[in-house]
Amino acid sequence: MAFEIVKKNSAGTCGIQEDEVSIGKGSVSFGNKLGDMLREKGIFCEVYLDAKESKIGFRPTRDNVTGFAVSRNKESKISISGGWVKRIQKGRYDAKVEDGMIIIEGCSILSKKEYTEMENKAKSEIPTL
Repeated sequence: MAFEIVKKNSAGTCGIQEDEVSIGKGSVSFGNKLGDMLREKGIFCEVYLDAKESKIGFRPTRDNVTGFAVSRNKESKISISGGWVKRIQKGRYDAKVEDGMIIIEGCSILSKKEYTEMENKAKSEIPTL
């Protein structure tokens, strides 16, 4: 019998592996190996969503119009945030780099319409006191 280690499904950045991407409630954090692509000052991050293929791509850019600001915390963790993150299934994902783009696969991505409908349904189900 071959054992396989079970990874924690928490989206927290504690213990994130160097080639992992962690998607939390409102931000995306990158393992150190991947974060190195975004660590340089003046770099922003473009985000590409492919809901049909369940893929997300992150590409470094110097364009602050199309790219999201990159945050660096005290532990030198690299992250980006934005309202679009709420539409992504939370968790940790193994990533690969292809043509200068960080790619994760297998994550559920809601369309804007699906997310709005889900949010409205949740609001309507909240009991009033």
